[in-house]
Amino acid sequence: LVANPSAIGFYQNPNTISFGDRTAPLNILDSPSPEGDGVDMVIITSGPNGSGPDLTSAFGDLADYRTAQGIITVIRTVDWIDNL
Repeated sequence: LVANPSAIGFYQNPNTISFGDRTAPLNILDSPSPEGDGVDMVIITSGPNGSGPDLTSAFGDLADYRTAQGIITVIRTVDWIDNL
């Protein structure tokens, strides 16, 4: 349901990305680079060295699911960000 169905025609369908014909695995680097693949979504969580529980493995299924949908997703910890 939408509040303004008459405006739906103004929006374009999102581009769908298929990795079906890809021959190489994704090349995700620690920092932006023309040699690596782009990332669409970053999940930020506590890690094994942080003050909170290590949730990186808990978010692994979500990251895999989003990547399978064509939204390249990585998990980064607060410690990883602090060390940049």
